[in-house]
Amino acid sequence: MPAFLYAVVNIANVHGNYHMGPHMAALFGNMKVMCAAVASQLILSKPINTVQWVGLLLLVCALSVSKIKSLLNVKQPTATSVEDDNHIFLLGFVCIMTSSVCSG
Repeated sequence: MPAFLYAVVNIANVHGNYHMGPHMAALFGNMKVMCAAVASQLILSKPINTVQWVGLLLLVCALSVSKIKSLLNVKQPTATSVEDDNHIFLLGFVCIMTSSVCSG
């Protein structure tokens, strides 16, 4: 089973890097921290204190701001290219989230 999960993580990382770009994939790869925190609370019943929740919230805010900033830097795209870019980003995001959940 661990070998299968490693294979899923590696394949998801490759596709995430391809569709999102390495810089965004690295940023969203930090979601492993969030997945690990939630899993430790759900599976191990380990409590997360307020400071740790604030840190996780700041991580999510930083990821959101980085995506918004990249959206604002787009120069007059056509409607088709915006849909394609969002579709490609969404596919990359799903790949990176799959990697984070499997390895978290």
